[in-house]
Amino acid sequence: MRGAIAAKYSEVHEPTPCNHIWCGDKAINDYYERIDSMAKDFAAGFYKSKAWIGCRDGYIKSVNGLCERCLAKGQVVPGKIVHHKIYITPQNINDPDITLNWDNLELLCQDCHNQEHHAGEATGEGLMFDDTGELVKI
Repeated sequence: MRGAIAAKYSEVHEPTPCNHIWCGDKAINDYYERIDSMAKDFAAGFYKSKAWIGCRDGYIKSVNGLCERCLAKGQVVPGKIVHHKIYITPQNINDPDITLNWDNLELLCQDCHNQEHHAGEATGEGLMFDDTGELVKI
């Protein structure tokens, strides 16, 4: 049975459920919850689109579901986020050469994605992410 979050978006193509026995519909619900919590308003519709979900699923399979940056360092870490190397903006959201082009995509684990977007940023009073994505005191 689909959860409340997945049912909310029943008019769009749902991501392919994970084949791991512990994931199932939870993976679909988690995906939509992440979109609702992280996507900028202008991009939320794109991340729920059939075109993006199909592109994302295909890309993850093409890199065997592993974080590409960790793999380049010889570490085998599951990827979690398909990252756009050229960031999506209101100006390029409708350009498939940016949004759906596999040459502009990279599968990252949460730590690598945090490092990409938040390294050097203050996250709270007296805290920030360092160059390796670790939370440190300023």
